[in-house]
Amino acid sequence: MPRPALDLLLNVYFHQDWDIDASSADEIVEIFLSSERPTVIRTALDEAIELLATAATDDALEDELDARHFGYDPSFEGLTDRAWLERLVVRLTAVLERRV
Repeated sequence: MPRPALDLLLNVYFHQDWDIDASSADEIVEIFLSSERPTVIRTALDEAIELLATAATDDALEDELDARHFGYDPSFEGLTDRAWLERLVVRLTAVLERRV
């Protein structure tokens, strides 16, 4: 299922050389948050929540992220893909709540 706003973050911001643009995954997320309109951030949040809900297993979630060419490996932070995406949901939610 297409998820254009989430794909923007996972594929464009987290491209294969993302670490040239920033020193951490958190910095990449911050660049996304400071560069994109609130509507794009809200849509990415909704799409992330939907992806978490529809990926029945961690393997299915990994396959979905691989299909989106997600250029970051959360295991470098000691996180699973699911835990990283859940943390992203919390962060996007907090940012949107502050902007209201």
